[in-house]
Amino acid sequence: MPDNFAIYHNSRTDIKIHNICCSAFDKRDPNTINEEWHTTPDLQTATDIARTLSREHGLHFRNCKRCKPSST
Repeated sequence: MPDNFAIYHNSRTDIKIHNICCSAFDKRDPNTINEEWHTTPDLQTATDIARTLSREHGLHFRNCKRCKPSST
């Protein structure tokens, strides 16, 4: 099953859920040390991962305002 969603995490901003085709995911820098991307095949798994990261790091999570993954 192909990955359709990506979760963005760093230590300074909200954790964000993106569609895999979002420009934020396309333009990511794979060499950046303080950012993490996780990919998943479905929105429920993406939400579960974002919720877990949110609890672990004391951050909020939300959907990307640009690509709106919950509307797909």
